[in-house]
Amino acid sequence: MSYAPDNYERDFYQADAGVNERVAFLKRVYAHVFGAIVALVALIAIFISTGIAAPITALLMKAWWLTLLAFMAVSWLAEKWAYSGASQQKQYAGLGLYVLAEAIIMTPLLYIAHSVLEADDLIMQAGFLTLLIFGGLTAVVMMTKADFSFLRGIVVVGGFAALGIIFGGMIFGFDTGLWFSVGMVALLSVTILYQTSEIYHRFPPTAHVAAALALFGAIATLFYYVLRLLIALSDD
Repeated sequence: MSYAPDNYERDFYQADAGVNERVAFLKRVYAHVFGAIVALVALIAIFISTGIAAPITALLMKAWWLTLLAFMAVSWLAEKWAYSGASQQKQYAGLGLYVLAEAIIMTPLLYIAHSVLEADDLIMQAGFLTLLIFGGLTAVVMMTKADFSFLRGIVVVGGFAALGIIFGGMIFGFDTGLWFSVGMVALLSVTILYQTSEIYHRFPPTAHVAAALALFGAIATLFYYVLRLLIALSDD
């Protein structure tokens, strides 16, 4: 998950643009989100089609907690580059690094769903549901123009709670299970609502790469947990 760090709110997140400039900014944001999603799908497809997905899955599953720590470190670095207000090249490098990290960490689940469970239909359903949720939440913000900044506390506390449960499951050996996936879908939906509102109301016109990274991270993670939920339901 991504959200604007506190220390950037006063300086980096000060939107001051006319209507036309704002519309152009939002178009750039969603074009970059679309590009990041296409890149993510392409990378995972390459991993699976070339057989790289199998060793990636075996390696990551051996030390999942190290994988998550590495992913968190890479995510922090990618967000730092994108949010820094530095050169466009560095911001794009941050977005590209984040896409690659997401592709690697999502590969085990998609490899198992595609090659082991032969559940391509569930993958397609998860993609459709993710886009439906994302589209609906985006429409709420764009049509109502409401400010959902009050959701920040839920996003932050919920994110730390989720990490605690994940690492607790690894340490003590319990399965996070169906209801955890349900909770994560709800939390990520709130996150998308919050981030879309922040992008609409507060991101400056030059921050389209950072905005795209924030939304892409939430969308990719939402898809991950929607797919986990569908797989769990199909097993019942």
